[in-house]
Amino acid sequence: MKEALVAELERVKHTTGMTAVGIHSLNFGTAPPKINGIKCFDETEHDQVALDVDLLVVTKNSEIVLSFGNPLLYATTNVEVSDIVLRGTLRAEFKPLFPWWPTLGAVAVSFIDRPTVDFQLKVLHINVMDLPSLSPILHKAVYSGVERCCLWPNKIVIPFVEDLTLLEVETLTENHSLGMLVLRDLRVSGVNPSRAYSRWSGVYGFCLRFSMGKESVATETIRGQTSFEFTGKAYKLLVLDPEIQDLAVTLECSEVLQTRKHINTQWIHLNNLELRVGCSKQVSFGCDGDCRAEFELSWYPFTRQKHSPEAEVEPLPEDIARSGVVFIKLLRCEDLASMDISGTSDPYVVFHVGCQSKRSSVKRHTLNPVRPTSA
Repeated sequence: MKEALVAELERVKHTTGMTAVGIHSLNFGTAPPKINGIKCFDETEHDQVALDVDLLVVTKNSEIVLSFGNPLLYATTNVEVSDIVLRGTLRAEFKPLFPWWPTLGAVAVSFIDRPTVDFQLKVLHINVMDLPSLSPILHKAVYSGVERCCLWPNKIVIPFVEDLTLLEVETLTENHSLGMLVLRDLRVSGVNPSRAYSRWSGVYGFCLRFSMGKESVATETIRGQTSFEFTGKAYKLLVLDPEIQDLAVTLECSEVLQTRKHINTQWIHLNNLELRVGCSKQVSFGCDGDCRAEFELSWYPFTRQKHSPEAEVEPLPEDIARSGVVFIKLLRCEDLASMDISGTSDPYVVFHVGCQSKRSSVKRHTLNPVRPTSA
């Protein structure tokens, strides 16, 4: 919430005549929130518990101070926010559920409707009449911060399992399921080495790297050629919904007496992809744009969308139907030594599934998503 509020203050600081904004103090006091009612849902997903909480927050002994400044004018203003009242219905989703302690993997909270927020302002070291528009500006900033941070479908995710991976947290936050992004019919042309000796000797090579988030896959290195068609090859990335992620395509080249270097990286927006329907894409590298890569993209979510009728969805290809995610629970490890001589590095375990690997810290419960390459 603090980050969201600072971002909103940055957006409105020009309207106050100030060039710098920040939060000097953030303490909501000692008064606990009041719960006026709780509603539980009977029909939910099999791996979650959901409930609505009628919440009322009235601060007491709070200390919230916002700072505004303009170094050029030697002006600094501190604004104290007090008597905060927040009223709204908070939805809490506990998922995933585990058959071991702590039973709940994480809780995702969000307001199902725009909550009511009110507060009083006390401007320190300056007359409040000098900033007549400050109150509506801050009210708007607070409402915008709440909406961007925790108004449905935006959520705040609090994991209860220490090593809940970032991929899982992002999935819970965006309320999307995992899926496979597949690249087929890759064709690369116009890759010319920069050195004349490399062109004459043919000692050069290139490869393409595709990445989304932490997932990355690369083609094999093609040597001595300026064009190549990766016939029959399919490159797969375990990703979230393409509507919230972009695909990075990087061209890497190597020449004689040179290490491999990145020539250029292009980003592709994928918010127009349809489910299980191929879409042709083309990217250009370099200043002149002579080097190009063409390929077909397809998006295969692991779970069927509820609003998609059965008849309108194409069946999964066999290689995609045999793909998925392996979740490994590390139950017990004994007599593991430190991973360095000094004894300061914690031990860890590396899991391998096919050519994929995932390193984990040694804890009581470990979730490690590893994408297999075969059934």
